[in-house]
Amino acid sequence: MLVTFHNESWGGEKFFQLLSRISQSPQQHLWLLEVVQYCLLLGYEGRYRGSENGRAQCDGIRKRLKTLIDETRAQRQTAQPPLVEVHPLVSTLARPMVPLWACAMLVALIGCLIYSGLNWRLGNAAEPLLRTIYQTPLPQITAGRRPSSPQALLDLRQRLNDVIAAGQLEVSDGAFGSKVIIPADKLFAEQGTVINPVGRALLARVSTAMKDVKGTILVSVFTDDHPVDNSRFASSYEFSFARARAITQLLQLQLG
Repeated sequence: MLVTFHNESWGGEKFFQLLSRISQSPQQHLWLLEVVQYCLLLGYEGRYRGSENGRAQCDGIRKRLKTLIDETRAQRQTAQPPLVEVHPLVSTLARPMVPLWACAMLVALIGCLIYSGLNWRLGNAAEPLLRTIYQTPLPQITAGRRPSSPQALLDLRQRLNDVIAAGQLEVSDGAFGSKVIIPADKLFAEQGTVINPVGRALLARVSTAMKDVKGTILVSVFTDDHPVDNSRFASSYEFSFARARAITQLLQLQLG
């Protein structure tokens, strides 16, 4: 190959010429010197192969090359600037572990729970007292003279005769007017405060019969002494008041 490409009949002359040239600036050609050292360590002898005392000369070249490479590496390590130790900046600002909006939401939730619990306890505590007040008998009032009822009130039973016969309501004439008594299950669902379609039709029938009557209409709702099984109301009084308000609003709409 040397004869073909380099026109040389002796072996490896340019290899050692290159080694001699790059040895003059080892800092610049350190990596190339290491490649040459690997070749010599693998047994390359070049022009010294077969010559007298050639192997000893190659060993001397390898030792000098190793010494040159070690000194060059030591000089490079000495010339490198010392590493600068960088300390990360630590923020001294205290950050809360929980966001402020989360704390505000938690406080609002606790406040709502406390309010609901106290309202429920107040309703339970006031219910026996209210029941006692409502069950207190009223004093008997003896009327000196029964006023004459208007003809419209006297005709109320006759106007509602069909629904009375059907058992949907009752009409009771008193000293101060007539009472229209409607069972609650005709107007509302169980534990409900919204008037059902049947109740709306029944109240429409009553309001039609009372349109010619002049006077005050009093809506009263009565419940039994059993506790109300509804979380919306703290007591039976609030439950009855909600039903009475629903009836009043519907009558005002129908009579207006």
